[in-house]
Amino acid sequence: MRAKDGNATYSAVEFSAAGPSLGSPPFNSTAVVSAYKPRCSFVGIGKQPFEITLGGFKSNKLISTSTPAVFSLGQSNFWISQGLISFFQTKYPSTNKVSLTLSAFNVSISNATPSIKNLLPSGGYAASSALGAGSFATFPSAAPSTTYPSATFTPLASSIGKGQSAVLSFDNVAGSVKLFNFNSAAIATVSFSCSEGAGNFPAIIPFQIA
Repeated sequence: MRAKDGNATYSAVEFSAAGPSLGSPPFNSTAVVSAYKPRCSFVGIGKQPFEITLGGFKSNKLISTSTPAVFSLGQSNFWISQGLISFFQTKYPSTNKVSLTLSAFNVSISNATPSIKNLLPSGGYAASSALGAGSFATFPSAAPSTTYPSATFTPLASSIGKGQSAVLSFDNVAGSVKLFNFNSAAIATVSFSCSEGAGNFPAIIPFQIA
């Protein structure tokens, strides 16, 4: 299945077709890969599109208070485009490479709790290596051997037995970008946030409620 939802393209395929990049699948699960290109705010510079991809596995069972929704073995990629490098060069002309640090990678869900979840572990992850245009910054860097912790969501009692879905969506992503020149010297660190505003984030995948 492939579909367009706002700025996101998402797909779901049975895990046998997931490919090696997502690692070994959990039993009775579906592989999910979703791309999203929000206009992110970079402090002191402005806004610029930043392509983000999230992959992982969703549990296939109908969800209930005793069987929560599970999104597991997650990982994300951030595309370092020439457009992004050129954007930083408008203020820092010598920018050649960037290193990305994440402080939050949030997802939200309808008809379930918690309504918002940061996929990053409490200690976060180390910054990516310095990357030039045409590269991906991957989190966790050792994926698929290391992945985001599993995220679980319990459907609201009011949504059970009504044929409803709990829809997992992107939410705010934030962090900082360290800029490097041609001599690999750090020249600046720029904080960023990618947010569409409540209710405007594109969907990733639905979970069917029992």
